[in-house]
Amino acid sequence: MSPDWSRRRLLTALGLGAGALSLPRVGRAAPAQPPTRFLLFYTAQGGVPDRWACDPRGLGDAVDWSEDWRTWDPLDFSESLRPLHPWAAEVTAVAGLGLVTAEADGASFRHERSQAHGLSGANALWRGGYPYGGGATIDQLLADHLARPDRFRSVEVSVAQGLSYDGYGSAVYRGPAQPLPVIDDPRELWDRLFGARRDGADPTAALQGSVLDAVAGRYGAVAPTVSADARRKLEAHMDLLRDLERRLDGLQSASCAAAPGRPEAVGDPTGDFEHSLGLVAAALSCDLTRVASLQMGQLEMDQLGLPGADVHADLAHDIYDSEEAAAGMAAYTAHHARQFARILTVLDQLPEGDGSLLDHTVVAWIPELADSWHGMDRFPIVLGGGRHTGLRRGRYVSYARTTPMACLGPAGMRPTMGVPHQRALVSIARAVGLDIDRVGEAAVEGTDGETIDCTGALPELLA
Repeated sequence: MSPDWSRRRLLTALGLGAGALSLPRVGRAAPAQPPTRFLLFYTAQGGVPDRWACDPRGLGDAVDWSEDWRTWDPLDFSESLRPLHPWAAEVTAVAGLGLVTAEADGASFRHERSQAHGLSGANALWRGGYPYGGGATIDQLLADHLARPDRFRSVEVSVAQGLSYDGYGSAVYRGPAQPLPVIDDPRELWDRLFGARRDGADPTAALQGSVLDAVAGRYGAVAPTVSADARRKLEAHMDLLRDLERRLDGLQSASCAAAPGRPEAVGDPTGDFEHSLGLVAAALSCDLTRVASLQMGQLEMDQLGLPGADVHADLAHDIYDSEEAAAGMAAYTAHHARQFARILTVLDQLPEGDGSLLDHTVVAWIPELADSWHGMDRFPIVLGGGRHTGLRRGRYVSYARTTPMACLGPAGMRPTMGVPHQRALVSIARAVGLDIDRVGEAAVEGTDGETIDCTGALPELLA
């Protein structure tokens, strides 16, 4: 790789130069069957349910229904999802889900509880007075299944500081109360992915190898002198070091002949999104990793072309009382819909096998909240991906809101919610080949005392 690419070559590689939308063709030894990948697109806040939902035939939310939305007119798409119309054949939108377990899991801290449940499906764990995720998030469950032992297990990226607007920096958890740090600076991301020399002459890699050899020698000397319990702990530590050594060796042997150059100017949210997306796409294409996440920060008012100082304070909480606020948050969601379409575009432009990288990738757009008012019902998910995944594409799916769990809404408590969102997480896992029946909580007690089952996939989402 050449770290001294010109800015013009960098912009071209990231799809920013002269209106180009292409990334470089990556030189690598292609496996006989390209692997499946997973990319999480996680967005802050929530939208406006009535401006997200599509219902051209007026079927409502009292019954389950789904349609092939490839046949729809652009005006049949809601204002929030209309940017996805050109990609309808590769995308399925899911309405009528509910963060049922999050609604049942205590009171207040609605942002944090939604973050804890949305990606893990697990009840929150309280640490220092705050709720943290109670289990591994869906991307990390998939990393356990998809990751190569000799490459990056997963890559966590944020744009515009991710969830730090609300005091939290990451919604991705390796395990209970184990949030994973994110890389917010595209230059740091490049350094991590592509900064090491692959010619065997990297002095840092040589030093790392020397340290690992020294630790192994020290272990051999100490192990016979300690108790059985201490020896087990040392062995667990050595297992982690061996795993690290495999990854270091694997990354040294990785080939990415046309990787993007290192970004120069950073700090603009639009540019940082493009840089980060380009680097993540290259890493997936080069098989440096098979699982990645992009966690988006709260959008600024000027990105939406709206007056005001802060989305959270000026728009988000007023969507049910103000037409201006509802229109603003619908524009907020549409902005992310355009970014989701951009993700699909970039992945589709990277050749792989008999098609493109998109053909072997599942992309999940999951928001922080069901709505920006802090609601947990009508939780929307959008799934995109390729023909070699297990995802059923080209659909709009709507589930009836009949789960017997009371939920807080703008007019007070309503008696029912949508389908437990854990079932959508199980469906995502099945779509990438992980045959599981549960993500997070298996069941929760409804407000009428009835047990609510949160297990199993949603057949409408799977091929």
